[in-house]
Amino acid sequence: MMPNDEILTPLLSWHVPQMADIERRCFSEEAWSESTLASELRNELAHYFVLTSGETVLAYVGTYVVADEMHISNVATEPSFRRRGYGARVLAAALEYAALCGVRIIHLEVREGNTAARALYESYGFLTVGRRPHYYVGPDEAAILMTKEL
Repeated sequence: MMPNDEILTPLLSWHVPQMADIERRCFSEEAWSESTLASELRNELAHYFVLTSGETVLAYVGTYVVADEMHISNVATEPSFRRRGYGARVLAAALEYAALCGVRIIHLEVREGNTAARALYESYGFLTVGRRPHYYVGPDEAAILMTKEL
């Protein structure tokens, strides 16, 4: 399948089951459950950008904005559609939203061994500011803390 009708929208209820499936395949033991993702629909601090093609979720980013700070909680791309720029598109949407909201600084954590994600974040100006050993399980791995100032 070659998506050709991509649409970027806020999180909608029909996205949730597919997102939970993507979470399980991308994040193993750290995957957000369907009920956790569904609860984000009611969370006033949560802002998601979901890229779809027809009825297929291609990629998404979850964010929380509090005062002048944003935390990126998750970025994921449907594994069969990786390396097509979809992760970059949802990340760019989150950064645009941050600027509109007057966000001063953006934070995120990423697996130390996830070099593709780290390269993506670095290409958007995120800098490594710290490391949390044993942050992730399945497998045990450190988190790299990254920030971007706007």
